[in-house]
Amino acid sequence: MIQETIHLFQSLFQLGNPWPTVVVEVGVSENTESIRSHRQLYLNHLTGVNVYIGVSYNRNDTRVTDTWYCCIATQDTTPPNPPPANPGRDCPAFKSVYESVADDRKRDRKLHDALSPPTRCQIESPLIWHPKPLPAGLPEYFTVDLENLRRRLIAVVPP
Repeated sequence: MIQETIHLFQSLFQLGNPWPTVVVEVGVSENTESIRSHRQLYLNHLTGVNVYIGVSYNRNDTRVTDTWYCCIATQDTTPPNPPPANPGRDCPAFKSVYESVADDRKRDRKLHDALSPPTRCQIESPLIWHPKPLPAGLPEYFTVDLENLRRRLIAVVPP
């Protein structure tokens, strides 16, 4: 599905239609590696995506053991090295803004465990319009409230 979506957007882009610069993906029972793979696909040099927010809710045997994963990343608009002649999908690298992992072993967090600070991530607003300049009068940053996102997941998922 992701590959088809990217192909569709690339076709539209070639016809002069703009590519979205922000992608928000929410999945149910999608593993962490899948979300990370989608992040890389959306933020590679072949797209115009500059901000990726991926969330997965993972239902388990009991509501207390349900987990969630969230990652926020941005396009690296100033990569340090020029890309190779045939850069592939992994160039340029993205900048990780936030990744919700519970511990050193990179396990997903339990949904009912409150987040420790910081619970808000600021994303530079110019990334939404990149490569065009930020329109006058808009804030320098937009904020993703992770604790609010976690609470909304709790509220909308039936017990």
